[in-house]
Amino acid sequence: MGLSAVMERIADYMGLTAPPLASCRLHVSYAKLPGVAALEKKFLSKESIFVLFDGRTWERHSSCAKIDQTPGERDFLVAEIPAEFLGKRIDTIEEALAEHFDRLGYHFAIETEAVEFGHAQPELQHTNWICALGSSALNDYGGRCVTMLRARVRVRILRDCWVGYGLGDNVRLLLVRNEALAL
Repeated sequence: MGLSAVMERIADYMGLTAPPLASCRLHVSYAKLPGVAALEKKFLSKESIFVLFDGRTWERHSSCAKIDQTPGERDFLVAEIPAEFLGKRIDTIEEALAEHFDRLGYHFAIETEAVEFGHAQPELQHTNWICALGSSALNDYGGRCVTMLRARVRVRILRDCWVGYGLGDNVRLLLVRNEALAL
């Protein structure tokens, strides 16, 4: 069976209308995120890293509270958002979305996983915005924000996304296989 047939079977199993954009295995260090200057070097662009990544504290989503953060290989999946969740505010659907993907064996990616993924898979950011709902931090206005990977012409961007925004059909979710959950 070819890769496209496998991806179509995954989409059918997950109840998605399109196959996942990507599936890959990457090493994740789970080291504390470096400062903005170091992230700009990693993402090869000045002013492409938003202030949320300036060293502030990140809080885990309840579905990610027990993930194993021992450095190692992790299986990532970039998937579309199921139709019933499109356009709805993140803060009103995140629990149901977490349960949906947990039943399928995945959890939301956290900020460190998203940064590692963005660095290793830069081309995917030019296709769709990729959202990691597994952790959040407060922006300068006190709003809870999650990690968003996106791009403009020749520039990749690591930014924040306020949880009051809706998720459109141009956004994909970054997920990690649950085998990395600590028991």
